[in-house]
Amino acid sequence: MTPLAERVIELELRPPAGFSLPEWAPGAHIDLVLPGDIVRSYSLLGDPTDRAAWRIAVLREVEGRGGSDAIHRMKAGDTVRVRSPRNNFALKLAPSYHFFASGIGITPILPMIDAARGQGIPWRLDYVGRSKAKLAYVPRVSQLPEAHIHFTCPAGRPDIAALLAESDPNAAIYACGSQGFLLGLEAAANAVGRSVQTEWFAPKPGARQAADGAFETFTVRLERSNIEVTVLPGQSIIDACAEAGVTIPASCYEGTCGSCLSTVLEGVPDHRDSFLSPSERKANCLMAACVSKSMSGRLVLDW
Repeated sequence: MTPLAERVIELELRPPAGFSLPEWAPGAHIDLVLPGDIVRSYSLLGDPTDRAAWRIAVLREVEGRGGSDAIHRMKAGDTVRVRSPRNNFALKLAPSYHFFASGIGITPILPMIDAARGQGIPWRLDYVGRSKAKLAYVPRVSQLPEAHIHFTCPAGRPDIAALLAESDPNAAIYACGSQGFLLGLEAAANAVGRSVQTEWFAPKPGARQAADGAFETFTVRLERSNIEVTVLPGQSIIDACAEAGVTIPASCYEGTCGSCLSTVLEGVPDHRDSFLSPSERKANCLMAACVSKSMSGRLVLDW
């Protein structure tokens, strides 16, 4: 366990002797299963081919739900259950990249930068935070000429639209960070007709609001399990399925991480997540089972 910044530590996780860890790709995360079956997701950083250790960075949330605080109280040598890597924020091949990060959002971006550098693909990073003391990996990032660090105290947040204008208009944009930062970036990108691949730590404002016409009570058929369940008002699809003996993997339970994405075979979801893109929502082929509901009386999922 290595301190990185105020309230931020890096954890090195090693498997028991005789075991090797699976490889992963930039953008991947793992779930830590903490005492009480509290599950928290953290982005992997470091070398994806290193099968001897994984590294994550954890910000202790002052007003969090207790997961990060429990991790900060751990000691070197403690044992923790970890789920295998999943990647819902994968880096796709592009002619160039423009990376944005705020605060602890730098963690999934660092492996992406390493991948771009390794392939000789042009890139740029804009990294935003309150002060040097609060930002992780500043010494590492500051050595990269393509990286630009912006301290908001006392200067304030940089002009996101101006930063976008400085990059290749064909660059793929990847961003991770605080809610306000990502909302500002998405607005600036939409204004000039560009899209952003984002990873959220908290639900988007209004994301959990029910759509007009959404069903309060509806039926979900789990096709592979040959089970049909009724989802009641105030109940999640995940909870209704669990009562029927079918576990849908989940982590955040807020619609942000994508762990519970489910394939929709029939029916129309009421999307209440902060993960799927507008085009994915329109296609109605996937849904976040932890928060989303239904616009039809019946959904059929591939579980």
